[in-house]
Amino acid sequence: MIKRDAEALLERIIATNRSPKNVILVEGARQVGKTFLVNRVLEKYPNVIKINLESNKLLREKIDLTESFESFTKLLELETGFTKESIIFFDEAQESEKLGGYIRSMKEIWKNTTCILSGSSMTRLFRNDTRVPVGRIARLNIHSCNFIEFLRSRKKSVLEELIFSFPKIRGIEPVFHNELLSELDLYLNIGGLPEVINSFNQGEDFQRVRRTIMLDQQEDFLRKSSSTDPNAFQDGLRGVANYLSSPSKYSHIQRSTTEAKEIFSLLESWHLVLKIEQHGIVSTSSFNPKRYLYDIGIAQEIRNSPFPRLSFIKTLNPALRTDLGGLLENLILLQLLSNGTEKISSWRKNNKERVEVDFILKHEQSIPIECKSALSITLRSFQYVRTFLNQSGGKTGFVTSPAPYKVLFEDGKKLINLPLYLCIPEVIEGLC
Repeated sequence: MIKRDAEALLERIIATNRSPKNVILVEGARQVGKTFLVNRVLEKYPNVIKINLESNKLLREKIDLTESFESFTKLLELETGFTKESIIFFDEAQESEKLGGYIRSMKEIWKNTTCILSGSSMTRLFRNDTRVPVGRIARLNIHSCNFIEFLRSRKKSVLEELIFSFPKIRGIEPVFHNELLSELDLYLNIGGLPEVINSFNQGEDFQRVRRTIMLDQQEDFLRKSSSTDPNAFQDGLRGVANYLSSPSKYSHIQRSTTEAKEIFSLLESWHLVLKIEQHGIVSTSSFNPKRYLYDIGIAQEIRNSPFPRLSFIKTLNPALRTDLGGLLENLILLQLLSNGTEKISSWRKNNKERVEVDFILKHEQSIPIECKSALSITLRSFQYVRTFLNQSGGKTGFVTSPAPYKVLFEDGKKLINLPLYLCIPEVIEGLC
């Protein structure tokens, strides 16, 4: 199975979680590997209790019949042998109607207990006007496998080492640059769902596996939403996939505004759609957000296009390269999110001009990152990045593209073209 970067993040949260301990919420879409990741981390700990509230319906029903935290605790002691020195893991936690209301007491009463709750729609955990217990939870969002994890699954350790050593060596030879772009082309087609990657590596029909996952998600959507239209789920995903590089609008789904709003809201709450807010320099500026899909392979599969599979290397038609640009943005967002950061936004100069930077990564400074599908980069490629730096006072900006690494200087500003495979927070921060 694939070793995930988020394992280290979860281990760090557990190790630094001091008494009274915060409840750890592990969130993410179905099939991104949350359960496997948590179970793998917990292998090294003694006295672990695991409860799946989707499959263990009888215990879930009993939990939902409890009327106090004290009776909830006694029920766990009776049914699972729970003690306050245990580590307890509730998987599919959102299936319980009562569990969210007990989180406050988990921290205040089980002060030394490590509690982990995982699920694909944790907004459902806090139902019936239950408030999110701010200051009592630690969140970890799990996304589909990033490109480095994809390389790891394919045992391409040499390429993985080149990426992580880049801030020191500041160079990738052409032969390895081309090899990395070839692997990116594979990743663009296969995506980052662990089960899909494993089926591809084993020579199986990975597309069939992916379609099965999507059908399961569609059934979830129909079961847990008010919609009775089986096409609503696909329409929602398609309404994102077809406009990946554009500000997202409710009109991108061919339904009433009310229906479109509900569809987007549900897909976002289940982490199937990622919403990135777009801001201006002035805090009162207001723009439409941008939306992306949780998996790059699914984004390519469902885009509304009769054209062949796109490639960072082989697609040369200018119109198709524009279409490729949206998928590129989706890919880069997933890479930027892979180290657990959620401090990402988009920037637009104003409502009148289409002057914008795709992503702003919050570090010690605001770092602009513009995505380009071009195979060669010039100073003109940094036009919008330079505008942002001039307005924000920043000194370093990035374009990320299939082109080789390149550094330009202008008016005291460092402008870096970062090959797509290097556009990860660790490399970006090492170059600033």
